[in-house]
Amino acid sequence: GSLFAGTPLAPALERAAPGFAKGTPGEDDIAAFAAARASLLGAVHDALLAQACAALGRDVPPDPALGPPVALSPEDEAPLRNARHWLLELGSAGLSQISPAAVAPFASTLETLAERPALQRPAAMLSGFFDELAESLPLSSR
Repeated sequence: GSLFAGTPLAPALERAAPGFAKGTPGEDDIAAFAAARASLLGAVHDALLAQACAALGRDVPPDPALGPPVALSPEDEAPLRNARHWLLELGSAGLSQISPAAVAPFASTLETLAERPALQRPAAMLSGFFDELAESLPLSSR
């Protein structure tokens, strides 16, 4: 059995596995594996938090209310597609192969994301990631 059997990710991972086995994953394959990785990291975080709270005799804090999903306009979808494409390129290259030329151009997409009220959450998250990459790479545009 698969670790993700019975979860919403299972069908996407089953479709993605052959692409990875052949060494030719597509964008959807990479996105499925990235979602699975994020899911596992979230589960590890939750388990560690529960253990720490138990050891300290505290209750596990409730999940923060995120509010309802925000409806996106067609104008909001383009910068999100650009961000997804950039993340997939970085994922395909691997952390050790990321060059400043692959990171610096994303600054304009970040500006577009930050200007749109419906995209504030992804803009904040991606800005943090971008800043971490910028600190670790010698970017001439800093």
